[in-house]
Amino acid sequence: MKKWILLVAPLSVLMVLGILTGFVAQPGTDNGRYLVLRVYENFSVTSSKIIVNYPDSTFEVIPLEPFKYNDEYLVRNGRTLARTLNMLSDKGYRIVTSIADGKPTSNRSMMITTIIMSSHP
Repeated sequence: MKKWILLVAPLSVLMVLGILTGFVAQPGTDNGRYLVLRVYENFSVTSSKIIVNYPDSTFEVIPLEPFKYNDEYLVRNGRTLARTLNMLSDKGYRIVTSIADGKPTSNRSMMITTIIMSSHP
C-alpha cells in the first residue's frame, strides 16, 4: 500500500501541474493580440482618417474624405470603414468593444471612434 501511494502521489502532482500549465501563456506563442483602430472625423480643416495600430507596433493610416454635411460623404467614408473592418476580420480580428467621443454639433470639433479588436481564437 505504501509503495502504491509513493507511485501515485508524484504522478498525480505531475498530472495536475501539466493541466495547470496548459492555461499559462508560453513565451513565443500568440495567445491573442489586441489591435486598436481609431476613426478621426474632423469637422474643420484637418483631414479625417482611420489609424490602425497593429499588435506588432506597426500602424497604417487610411485617409477619409474631408467632412461634408451630406449623404454621399457619409456613404463613401462608411464604405471605407466597412472595407477596413472586413479586411481586419479576414485577418482573424474580432471586435471586442468600441467607444465614440467628441462634439459632432460644432464645426470646429472632432469625433473620435475607438474600436478594440482581438485575434483571440
